[in-house]
Amino acid sequence: MKLKPLVITVAVLLVLAGITWIATRPPAPVTADARVGKALAPTEKIARAARVVITDNGKKIELARGADQTWRNASYYDLPVDFPKLTRLVSDLTGAKIERFVSADPERVKRLDFNGAQIAFHAADSIADAAPLYSIDIGRTADNGGRFVRHTGETKAYLASFNLWLDTEPKNWADSALVPLKTADIAKVEFTFPDAPPLAFARKEKTEPFAPDPAREGWKTKTSALDNQLNTLTTLRFRDTVDLGTPDAAEAKKYARTVTLTAFDNRAVTITMGRRPAKTVPKPAAQEPKPDAATGGTTGPETETIPAGAVYIQITDAKSDSPVNALMQKRAVETYDHVFTGLPAAPGDLLEKIPEDTPPPTSDKKE
Repeated sequence: MKLKPLVITVAVLLVLAGITWIATRPPAPVTADARVGKALAPTEKIARAARVVITDNGKKIELARGADQTWRNASYYDLPVDFPKLTRLVSDLTGAKIERFVSADPERVKRLDFNGAQIAFHAADSIADAAPLYSIDIGRTADNGGRFVRHTGETKAYLASFNLWLDTEPKNWADSALVPLKTADIAKVEFTFPDAPPLAFARKEKTEPFAPDPAREGWKTKTSALDNQLNTLTTLRFRDTVDLGTPDAAEAKKYARTVTLTAFDNRAVTITMGRRPAKTVPKPAAQEPKPDAATGGTTGPETETIPAGAVYIQITDAKSDSPVNALMQKRAVETYDHVFTGLPAAPGDLLEKIPEDTPPPTSDKKE
């Protein structure tokens, strides 16, 4: 066999094999998105934020950090922010990871429901002219968990490993706690009653039990009842706030009860609460007497009962810069009904008789 034809044949076969490989080779792997597997939110930028703006369903709230480093609810009368709630939000964001790249195709991204839900962290006190340090758009929840997200201003959509509910009700971001004292702080508590003189209890040390002040011969503190009252009063929270001129809030003052808590450092917090009682009134369309066919006389006007109003509370803190003092100047504050209805109705609810056969306390002194 001649060598030259064989060489030519092999060369032709190699060319054909090359063409076939090029035509049938698999596509080059797509380069992985650099963000996949990384943290969703940059912790260092969020830590520098002085304002957080949350937007969803046409509502927006703003939370701002002041010069004293405390966070205030700029969307709700500048009240202190519910800081644990803000901490959970930040923790959810910084703890989330980007699981996968979803799409940059506008039509597909549109189906992920990016409809204005957004969280933005700003460095400046004013957000009017400053770009945020970090901003993320939030889409719908994925079928298998996680949320679709998009860095604001970009076209790429990702799936992130977190489930987040955006709360845009301004009131819900305010710290609703009203009393700045704990039970352990209290040295004295005094209750007023509708039909009896005030009753006070005091102690000299945190470890001591409360005793009637002044002492009442033959009577002692009903400890469990007093403890329940102090636990309720020191954990008071507002339910809502309304305009100061609200009629029910004004009328509630006529039926108010007062409790004064005094701390060991002499800081006094005075709590006054009341509500308009239920009342029976004529029905508007039936105020004139009507003929009574059975008796030949007339019946009186039909009436209806209007339920008792909400419980409104007024708190005065001896510490002049206490946030609760500022709140009371701005709004009428509603609290929960059980706080008012659970107040002791009479001194006997907080006192109990000492049994006559109880031996006197044993003296520790040696003769």
